[in-house]
Amino acid sequence: MRAFDVLQRHPEIVRSLDACRRAKRWWVGVSGGADSIALLHIVQAYLNQQSLNRPKGLVDGGQVVPVDSTSGRVENTVDPHARSKTIDSDEVLDDSPSALPIVSVVNIDHQIQPQSKGWSNAVAAYCDALGIHCEVHEVVIEELGQGLEAAARNARYRVFESLLEEDDALLVAHHLDDQLETFLMRAFRGAGPDGLQAMSPRRALGKGDLVRPLLSVPRGELEAVAASAFPDYIRDPSNFDERFDRGFMRSQLVPLIKQRWPAAAENVGRAVRLLQHEFASAHGVSGDVSHARTGEPVCALPMGRGAGDQSRLLRAWLKTLGHYPPSYASLSEFVSQIDHAKSDSVPVLSSAEYRLKYYDGQVYLCPANDPTSSPITEQEVPLNKPFQLPLGYFTLVSDGLEARKPITVRSRKPGERVALDSNRPSQPLKRLFKEWGVPPWWRNQVPLFECGGVLVGVLDQLVDVSVHGARARVNSLQQIIWQPISHLE
Repeated sequence: MRAFDVLQRHPEIVRSLDACRRAKRWWVGVSGGADSIALLHIVQAYLNQQSLNRPKGLVDGGQVVPVDSTSGRVENTVDPHARSKTIDSDEVLDDSPSALPIVSVVNIDHQIQPQSKGWSNAVAAYCDALGIHCEVHEVVIEELGQGLEAAARNARYRVFESLLEEDDALLVAHHLDDQLETFLMRAFRGAGPDGLQAMSPRRALGKGDLVRPLLSVPRGELEAVAASAFPDYIRDPSNFDERFDRGFMRSQLVPLIKQRWPAAAENVGRAVRLLQHEFASAHGVSGDVSHARTGEPVCALPMGRGAGDQSRLLRAWLKTLGHYPPSYASLSEFVSQIDHAKSDSVPVLSSAEYRLKYYDGQVYLCPANDPTSSPITEQEVPLNKPFQLPLGYFTLVSDGLEARKPITVRSRKPGERVALDSNRPSQPLKRLFKEWGVPPWWRNQVPLFECGGVLVGVLDQLVDVSVHGARARVNSLQQIIWQPISHLE
């Protein structure tokens, strides 16, 4: 079976890709297994079809590739030296409806299997042969009590989120059989209507979107495409490892279900789509997501509404973000804690994938592995180039580098006060942090910048140093640029 055949059999794939066609870049997640290899070829087939009306050819992997207009296939006359040539995004994303995104591949080496590095090398070589840019990222798996599968997923999605720029899309190869397995696993755990919606076809991820265009396609069709295109595709033995719930379900339970009910996957897929449609209609779920100044997605939780309404609001919000909501009992207890919380307390609801924290009228969606507990290790930082701290990327803009003492960064000290303006008295940092919208759990990680022992900046604000008689030493610091990042997958 060819990728073009799958596109013709499943027009919903075309609709899914059409919906994100205006993205600047498509990242395709490719592990090297049959599903992701098939996805890569289906994406190419879609772009080839779309390029038939484009006289200049197909944008594929950051380059213009000539296309045979009769077959829709990429011609074999591509200059191999052109693979590294990248087209400027402004050139690709013009105002015409025929503009196509740049395609890149991302591969994650989880370093769990001994042969994982060889698998990643094989994916990179295969992409190179296709003329597609591929990035391989190694991750370190830290279980931290949530299990190996969840830890690997969290590590993988942290990389995905870091890659996505504004308007980018990440395409992943979850398919109809994956949807059946997800539905069954959640049903066995007692999920409610939210959880039984299983995987959504599209959700927000970082600055971009996660897209699952193959949710209607059975695994067998994807294996046929992969076998035709790349017979040596990777076969990861852990996919059927019965120590893991999904491996047991895949190797033992699902085959029995399909033996008795051959159309089980298609029927469950249809039921899931109906649930998703009903949920969106009933709750008016929107794709718009607000973020706190520190980067986390936030949900305003108005007081005076009943606990049931507040719980439903939070569940709808989490579903909008593509996260599986907690149980009704856990969420009800969390809402109850919020109702009785003192002004300076922070109620927390923890799950394996994330934490919900309430502060000052808003619920924050935070990572399960909280990065905010330890203070910043005092260190020297560069000028005029970005560097990363727990709260994001910072750039100290200076008009000169010579004859200046180095600038260091540290965390706050107990009771510390600063004066941001010579016309105003100094204020406690705690008060300033609250004015700036910095929640309590981040306050040990707010960077304070010093030059020659004189405090010159806090977060992205310059400090008045005239009271120290030190203006001449630090007046080259003109601005502090701060770009927050989300720590959640």
